[in-house]
Amino acid sequence: MKDEDKSKEQLLQEVKELRLQLWELEQSEKSRSLMAQNLLKEKILSEAVIESLPGIFYIFDTQGKMIRWNEALENITRYSTEEIACMQPLDFFAGEDRKKTATAISQAFAEGKTTVEADLVSKDNGKIPYLLSGNRITLDGQDYLVGLGIDITKRRRLEEAFRDLFFYAPIGIYIVQKRKLRLVNPGFQKITGYSEKELLGNDCLNLATPEYKDKIRVSAVDMLKGKTTTPYEYQFQTKGGEIRWAMESVTTTSFNGKKASIGYFMDITERKRLENQLTQSQRMEAVGILAGGIAHDFNNLLTAIMGYGELMKMDLDKNDPHYHYNDEIMKTATRGSTLTHQLLAFSRKQILQPSVLSINNLVSSMEKLLRRLIGEDIELVTRIAPELGAVRADKGQIEQIIMNLAVNARDAMPYGGKLTIETSNALLDETYGRTHLDVAPGRYVMLAVSDNGLGMDAATQAHIFEPFFTTKTLGQGTGLGLATVYGIVKQSGGHIWVYSEEGQGTTFKIYLPQVEEAVTVSGPKTVVTTQLKGSETILVVEDDDTLRNVIARGLKKYGYKVLTAANGGEALMTCEKKKGPIHLLLTDVILPQMGGRELAERLTLLRPDMKVLYMSGYTENAIVHHGILNEDVGFLQKPFKVNAMAQKIREILDTPE
Repeated sequence: MKDEDKSKEQLLQEVKELRLQLWELEQSEKSRSLMAQNLLKEKILSEAVIESLPGIFYIFDTQGKMIRWNEALENITRYSTEEIACMQPLDFFAGEDRKKTATAISQAFAEGKTTVEADLVSKDNGKIPYLLSGNRITLDGQDYLVGLGIDITKRRRLEEAFRDLFFYAPIGIYIVQKRKLRLVNPGFQKITGYSEKELLGNDCLNLATPEYKDKIRVSAVDMLKGKTTTPYEYQFQTKGGEIRWAMESVTTTSFNGKKASIGYFMDITERKRLENQLTQSQRMEAVGILAGGIAHDFNNLLTAIMGYGELMKMDLDKNDPHYHYNDEIMKTATRGSTLTHQLLAFSRKQILQPSVLSINNLVSSMEKLLRRLIGEDIELVTRIAPELGAVRADKGQIEQIIMNLAVNARDAMPYGGKLTIETSNALLDETYGRTHLDVAPGRYVMLAVSDNGLGMDAATQAHIFEPFFTTKTLGQGTGLGLATVYGIVKQSGGHIWVYSEEGQGTTFKIYLPQVEEAVTVSGPKTVVTTQLKGSETILVVEDDDTLRNVIARGLKKYGYKVLTAANGGEALMTCEKKKGPIHLLLTDVILPQMGGRELAERLTLLRPDMKVLYMSGYTENAIVHHGILNEDVGFLQKPFKVNAMAQKIREILDTPE
């Protein structure tokens, strides 16, 4: 019985053990199943990762057998799965890229990793640039190379674009590390005149002129501190010693893995030159407006002085000592009128009487006069161009230009020298116009006056055309000679440029527009009227009280009946009240409230038979167009003498309708 119980217990124990083993087997199976599921998930995940990589993925062994690759490799190379399975990695490359890739693969298996840039060749021989990386792994004692390839087409294009910009840009591009030039493009070399060998390794501040070195240092420090910097301008010296202007912009970059600065360097010398021309032109325009206004007011004063001087002289006996004083007053007033004419010439407010003329004829006709003017110790040379084009200009004004420039040249050669006057036809193209402000491209006649005298520095040249600027000692010049030349040239539609160096002499070049018309043949001179007296009625309209009174007295001296008005409103009222005829309206051009031209038009509607004579010391578009007097206009230039006024009035009154 006992043996039977013992057998049952043993059987129960074995059952328990079997159950335990069965449970363990169940747990092991569950664990294995879970592991299998996890492995499957990991495989699916890894497959998904491999297929979603931004490029091509590949694994191959030391024998070059392709073990694994993603679908991207098939899509890009156009090879099928079966074809790639039979290929080796080097089969995707050609030429130098094949050799380069083979070296990189050997390096990866030997050192553990590598990168290489090469063109991947597709089945249809298309090439795509790739950055390929590889890492060595070891599984079960076998080495494999796991790699990734990234399409660098965009980067390659950017690099090519930058390379083209770097090598072919007309601006300078450079890289600086620790103030030393490390890289310079051909544009930088061309602008500075130095070769790459001469520039590399040198201090980047060496090119800047001394007064600008600190400015560049400060900008560089601000940039390195992260502060926002703006492009700055400075002067630099070329290899040939020329001082030029540059505009520079610098920012941070890296070069050979270290912090550096990259700069963009532009030659703006021509732009600065144009800016200076514009500034000079604007300054001259402002001074011209001021000078014209002064001349206008001063002309009124001179007309009054000369008028009262003439009236006084009419009442003086020649033996009276005051007769001589009066002559001196008139001479001084005449000199003053010369100054106002020069101011008007500078401000381009003269009344021109242009005709089609030949500059050659003018130069030839003035040779004898010029030889006497410059003296025996100065040689006069004329170089006249054959078949010179004609110009439309005021003959007297062009003669004044030649005279003024000749006198200026003479004074620049105190110990003798050579004065050369040249003429030629000139074609100023768009290129010339881009570097010379306000020059319209076209055909011109060039008149050049050169001397080999003292010359001028740049500072002097910047002011020579300004009125009252002179390098002569006090009392030797008014400073209006070149200002007059400038104004005449500009009012004639031309351009003037000066070229000068200290000790090398000076050349003034004047360009006047060519015209296709025939040169005007001078006609007979106008016959001067000798009978100055008259009995007609004249209405004088002048806002300056002193001048209005002296004109009225002068006209009465010559027998005229005179009505006066200070402005257009008074003149209209006077005309309405006057019952008898008014034969002539003598009016200033510039009047308050209503201009002289408008007044004349309104009065001639009331009195169609009334003639008009304008007077002014300052041109106004009411009676001129670009300084040229309208053909139907009678004009009296201030300042004038009473005698000249009486003669002009007589001419107007005696001229038939």
